[in-house]
Amino acid sequence: RAALEGGQPLHVQLANWTRETSICIINRSPENFDDDADGIVFSLTSQWWDLNGTLIKTKIHSIDGYKVLPYTVYTLHMEDFDFPTQATVGVSYLRLVLDSPTDPTVCLRGKYMGNDYLSPYGCSFNDYYLSDPEKHQNFTGLGDRRLKSSDLLRLDVKCLKDNINHSELSVQITNPNKALALQARVRVDDMRTKYFYSSQFVSLLPFERRNLTVKEMVRDGSKHSFRRSKQILLLIDGINIQSEKCVCETNSDVAAASVG
Repeated sequence: RAALEGGQPLHVQLANWTRETSICIINRSPENFDDDADGIVFSLTSQWWDLNGTLIKTKIHSIDGYKVLPYTVYTLHMEDFDFPTQATVGVSYLRLVLDSPTDPTVCLRGKYMGNDYLSPYGCSFNDYYLSDPEKHQNFTGLGDRRLKSSDLLRLDVKCLKDNINHSELSVQITNPNKALALQARVRVDDMRTKYFYSSQFVSLLPFERRNLTVKEMVRDGSKHSFRRSKQILLLIDGINIQSEKCVCETNSDVAAASVG
């Protein structure tokens, strides 16, 4: 997902990792976002979350479109948005969403030819799990949590087979927990076939839901494994997520994955 997001013409990301946070907006396109009569305004929402699911801090900035020039980087220095020192395991989750409330269609401008990836939120989306910048990326507390099975989260998974396009599978993952699920990864348990995933390593806020697409990379004339299979086995894991196998029954229109 990071490579797909990072390759977008308009992209938001963390500019530095020090106590004083900076965020940048990268415009790789020739688009001039001040070409409308009323002008375009971007909205940048930045949030710090604790891994226990508590929202620590939110900042919303309005950015005039004329500041985001073609082929340039616009940097925003975030005042009063330092790393939250009260993080329970010394690690916090940072979520960045760039949108345009004045003109939602601006998100589709400068779209690269042949790239059908769209951000799940707004024009651009990015997220990070970070430790205190003064402790040299110390993730010991997070590692200790992984060693305790009682601290690992279970996610809900549903799947839908496309009965027309037999090389495609839709997967819906939901975090039913009050804690934050970090870097969820869903894979088809099939080493013989190559698959393309619309998104991987997805972090989910409490009770958040995301839809993914899995496409089977098949050659012309070859058989589709999704079409031949009555059921598909998915593997799901993550940093603080219980590793499990999910069986998707694909002989019905919609099937909830049974975890076992």
